[in-house]
Amino acid sequence: MKYRHGLRFFAAVIAVGLALAGCSSADKGAPGGPASAGSGAVAAPDGGTSPPAAHSSTAGNEPGTPASWYLIAPAADQPFVTSLGDALSALARDSGAVLTVLRADDASGLSDSVTAAVAAGPQLIIGATPAAQEEISFTAAENLAQQFLLIDGQPPEPTENLTTLLFDQSGCPAGAACVTRADIFDPEILTENNAFDLTEALETALVQVAERPGTILLSAVEYTG
Repeated sequence: MKYRHGLRFFAAVIAVGLALAGCSSADKGAPGGPASAGSGAVAAPDGGTSPPAAHSSTAGNEPGTPASWYLIAPAADQPFVTSLGDALSALARDSGAVLTVLRADDASGLSDSVTAAVAAGPQLIIGATPAAQEEISFTAAENLAQQFLLIDGQPPEPTENLTTLLFDQSGCPAGAACVTRADIFDPEILTENNAFDLTEALETALVQVAERPGTILLSAVEYTG
């Protein structure tokens, strides 16, 4: 798979990991702290406890501790969410990161998933679709040392630790919400680009997290098939 921003992307993964290593290591080392990625339990919407609907992807036996990403997404079988998960899994494998996916059926479940992700202290928490935007926005404002990426949703009030990826209606992946430049609430923090596919758009967004956190990336995907 070819990426236009390969070197910048891998440098960005390293930069995000180094910038947040101190915060996440302190959380993970605490007695009684969260379980490792993909092995913990998430509070169920009914108040009980159940294993999270999660899977992890990693490149394997590379030295050092890999970067960790948590993806929070609706459980509904949406083509865009499936494509998003596949693209992030591919990027995680190629960069040596560990991706944990938490999916929930409703707002309560999404809230529990975001809470579990924050407790795990990953390098990056990724929220997908407008369904997750309220919880991600609120949690980002309450946890300024944690980096967040919101995909296909616009936070009501941005914070410096919340980066946003939106899709221009002139080139928008199937199933994603489409916007125009005029829809962006703050054009001063806007960056625009054209991407070959969803994977490249996500790759650019990860670079954005490392280099320009708290900004908005408006991406037009040239090819969606």
